[in-house]
Amino acid sequence: MSASVLPQASESTAGRRTARWPVGRVVGLSLASAGIALQAMALLRAVRALPDAGAAGAVAVVGSSLSLAVYLLVVGAYLLRSREVATDRSRVARVVAVAATFSPFLMPLWPAREASAGVEVVASALLSAGLVGCVWSLRHLWRSFSVLPQARTLVTSGPYRFVRHPLYSTEILANLGMAIHFGRPFHWAVLVLLVLGQVYRARREERLLCQHVPGYAQYRARTACLVPGLL
Repeated sequence: MSASVLPQASESTAGRRTARWPVGRVVGLSLASAGIALQAMALLRAVRALPDAGAAGAVAVVGSSLSLAVYLLVVGAYLLRSREVATDRSRVARVVAVAATFSPFLMPLWPAREASAGVEVVASALLSAGLVGCVWSLRHLWRSFSVLPQARTLVTSGPYRFVRHPLYSTEILANLGMAIHFGRPFHWAVLVLLVLGQVYRARREERLLCQHVPGYAQYRARTACLVPGLL
């Protein structure tokens, strides 16, 4: 999964990192665990309603299952990830990273408007495709996963062969599906903020990775940031 071996941190740096370890990881694990609980309950409701819900019920089961898989992978990655060699100290970068990661929780706060069956099909397809992409990306990122801008190892397998930040791309795709489903200005505003946040954190991460991860600059030169052939 990694294409490079990174130097070990000094003893003093490791000590400082150990002192900071509980805050970010505990918060991340807590939020991801809350996501697991919510999606597990949603999946249970969807399964119970399946006999009377028809195709819409099947879509709900698939969506809840994929969302649950994403949160389970996030928890696993948090527990098993390798030690970082550098972390962005910018408070703005940290706030943006956390806000972008958990902004999807804002979507259900405003009720959805009525939509046609065709619109719901498109929304469900985008959401499912985005969640599948998130699962694929997390599985390959795995021990290099982080919410805050950090440097660990160079990952070039799976979707990382095509873009440098496939997890961000697929999160945007999934949230595009949610915005279409809910359909109100509030939800589109959340999507715009998500896109801006993901682009900002990607740039901050890349600055860090170019400085601390051998081979990342060359990898950056030959791959797109978020969309193959476009961006």
